[in-house]
Amino acid sequence: MRERSDKETKRQLVTELLNKKKSKQRKTITNRVTESKQPQKMVKTGKVQIGWLHFSDDHQRYISVRLQKGGGTREVDVPLNADIQQIIQIAEEIFFSDGRCIFGALEDMEVALTNFKCETLRISTPEGDPFTLQHYIHQCKTTRVHLYLKSKKKTFPERQASHSGVLDQVVKDDESDLLVPVFPENERELNGDQLLGTSIEREGIRKAQDQEFAQSLALDKRKEEKKRLEVCSEIEKASRQLHLKQARLRRVELEPDEYESKVDVSVRHPVLGLISRRFHVFSTMAAVYDWVGSLCLTPEQFRLCGFDGKCLLPSSSVQVAERTMLYMSECDNAPNLLVEGDDDVNFQGFGDTYDELSLDDTLPFDSSMPQSSQHLSISPVSVSPPNQLMDEDGPG
Repeated sequence: MRERSDKETKRQLVTELLNKKKSKQRKTITNRVTESKQPQKMVKTGKVQIGWLHFSDDHQRYISVRLQKGGGTREVDVPLNADIQQIIQIAEEIFFSDGRCIFGALEDMEVALTNFKCETLRISTPEGDPFTLQHYIHQCKTTRVHLYLKSKKKTFPERQASHSGVLDQVVKDDESDLLVPVFPENERELNGDQLLGTSIEREGIRKAQDQEFAQSLALDKRKEEKKRLEVCSEIEKASRQLHLKQARLRRVELEPDEYESKVDVSVRHPVLGLISRRFHVFSTMAAVYDWVGSLCLTPEQFRLCGFDGKCLLPSSSVQVAERTMLYMSECDNAPNLLVEGDDDVNFQGFGDTYDELSLDDTLPFDSSMPQSSQHLSISPVSVSPPNQLMDEDGPG
């Protein structure tokens, strides 16, 4: 009987212990569900479009900063209970990343917050209430809020006052540096009324400065001379190209009439693209060279080649270019006018270019020809024919 009563007692204790554990687990689950059902407090925000206005010294007014310069209009979520300082801080983080912008550092700027009318907003309302975004929305009766961060560089006194603490420390450090002699090898103390170093040292410093100045001046002169030569070279090149183009233009022959026999020539120009023109059947390729060269200043010297890459000489007949596409290839020297390798007879645009400015687009001048009419004896023309025509003829 006694053993049975002990077993029942143990059984009751185990049952009570299990019931307590179950009740604790139920309470924990109930508390978690209750906490999850409780609504979390969310801060209400509003959409605000923030821009940036910076004061321009040239225009003497505030000008909107474009997106390319780090400005633009940004749309951000701002708490409805945010005041002016909090909104300015949000704008500064947008437009002054790392505390700087293209106009300078943030610490050197005067910043303020303005509305869409460019009116500066105050910290408190006229009624004495603190400014909040909710109050501004209610006052303007608008759903889309436009605000602008207004910035302006501080003047020198203001900047000097704002950095006075830093400047004092810098001045102290500078004063301590000034106590160190410039020439430590001299090992002597410099008084306020004493000059820097000896006269020999000062003379050496002056000569070194004069030498550096002379070297810098010579370098500047070389740069200016190089620039002048480049400009002169460009002007000479443009003048040469224009003179050559005009010479070719004067030699361009007229197009044949509709009833005349003709040859259609097409050329692939590197600048103008595909160009075409008609030529007489009896014309030579020199006429094609003159026509192509008269259309553009570049290329200055060129060759006309067929599809096989073979150069067509100016002395060839124009009929070799019929029903084919010619390609314009830039070169140092254009082909000779008559025979390849013969430089005795050439016009501008043909042959070697070393003396092109001395060439003419007409017949060359012969030094044996008289240069003035005073060398010619001119006799008046008689009405009746002369009795003796030639020296060999006898009198008539």
